[in-house]
Amino acid sequence: MIRYNKNLKGAILIELLFVMAIFIITIVSLLSIMNLSMRTAGDSRWNLQANLLAREATGAVRNIRDKTDWDTDGLGTVTNGVDYHLVQSGSPIAWSLAIGTANIDNFTQSIVFSDALRDANQNITGVGAVDVNTKIVTVTISWQSGTQAEEIDVVSIITNLQ
Repeated sequence: MIRYNKNLKGAILIELLFVMAIFIITIVSLLSIMNLSMRTAGDSRWNLQANLLAREATGAVRNIRDKTDWDTDGLGTVTNGVDYHLVQSGSPIAWSLAIGTANIDNFTQSIVFSDALRDANQNITGVGAVDVNTKIVTVTISWQSGTQAEEIDVVSIITNLQ
């Protein structure tokens, strides 16, 4: 005849509860890691798209510089500190600037120009004389990520290629 110890039955129940608790904690941890991984992948996708839009805008501003006369209808005539956005027109497609921001899918594009100041050594600094043949271009791409606003800024120096 097999005898069971009454205390052994309670110990098996406690061990079973302990194993179930470890299993539940492991599953919850794995689900949390998967959730974080998926959010990180989504954020990376948004950041990549924003960077591509910023690069496209910077390239388009250079294209505008190359296809216009700096002082007549080019970058020398833009107003500093004003939001601009890109506009495509014509065939073949040509870029131009329009005042205001643009919504591109879930992103907002803003291009702001400012004067480049050069010191006595002709270095671009925050002080000095205005270089009329150089503009500082700040391309800002912003978007909403969940409840948080995100943005990237790409700053470039564009010169008049005479």
